[in-house]
Amino acid sequence: MNSDVQRLEPDTPTTPGAGGPPKPDRCPECGSVQFELDPRRGETVCSRCGLVLEDKHIDFGPEWRAFGEEGSKNRQRTGAPLTESLHDYGLSTVVGRGQRDAHGKRIPANQDYTIRRLRRLQNRTVLSAGGGRNLAAAITEIQRIATAANIPRVTAQRAINLYRQATERHLIRGRSIDGVSAAAVYAACRLEGIPRSPDQISEASHVDRRTLLRIHRMLVHELDLRSMPVGPAEYLPRFASALELDARVEARARELVNDAEAHGLASGRSPLSLAAAAIYLASHEQGDPRVQKQVSEAAGVSEVTLRARAKEFVKVLGARAPGQ
Repeated sequence: MNSDVQRLEPDTPTTPGAGGPPKPDRCPECGSVQFELDPRRGETVCSRCGLVLEDKHIDFGPEWRAFGEEGSKNRQRTGAPLTESLHDYGLSTVVGRGQRDAHGKRIPANQDYTIRRLRRLQNRTVLSAGGGRNLAAAITEIQRIATAANIPRVTAQRAINLYRQATERHLIRGRSIDGVSAAAVYAACRLEGIPRSPDQISEASHVDRRTLLRIHRMLVHELDLRSMPVGPAEYLPRFASALELDARVEARARELVNDAEAHGLASGRSPLSLAAAAIYLASHEQGDPRVQKQVSEAAGVSEVTLRARAKEFVKVLGARAPGQ
């Protein structure tokens, strides 16, 4: 007999509430009162003749999975993990769109109509509860902005979490979903140290820069966010990649940026303009020059600002000017 098979005695509880599945009193084939329970198959079998008396038993054991002492303590639940990318964390019930039932049989037309109606009602119920429709639209917008601005998935989930906090504190009233979503993405980038400027987020989200910064300041104040400003060195890898410059140019630009910060040039100046000027001067020093137009387009700064920062590098740091 299989070690998993359990022998059920006549006095074994016969009700689910008593700790086991229901069991018949006597085998209708041979009259035996000795039964065996196979938990893997969920069947109750007569020990004498092998007749299957009950099947499809419900497992009344623990709902968690344990693969050791640590697993027993944590009581890990089954199913998919919670995810920030869904407005309900993936916990809601979903009515499937299949045309067949659990036994593989095709669903009749009248039942199919009922199932489709239940599906519509389920979707309305889930989205209407707790601002679900608003949150679902915001999550879609945040993911779109993250894709357009090439932002990591972890940062996008941080932005979704910030939007949830703003929703719980009723901070989105009177403000557009697109504006708060863009501000949440920008705030998440600041918190995660991802170098993205307000102009980049504004371009990816189609939200006005002034509106974006205004809502961002509100989120920082209301949610008590603590983020460090992004330095010019954080922009160098992206600029070097966009301009197809090698590691020598990026290393020299990093040296110029560090010298600029040591001499106080970074105070009151845009980190984008400092990184652009460093890349511009380093490309000429290393023999792989890029013109001002190329650098300004890659960095998102004007050529006038680029020239002004480059002149400061030459004057204060003694950097070699282009053409020398």
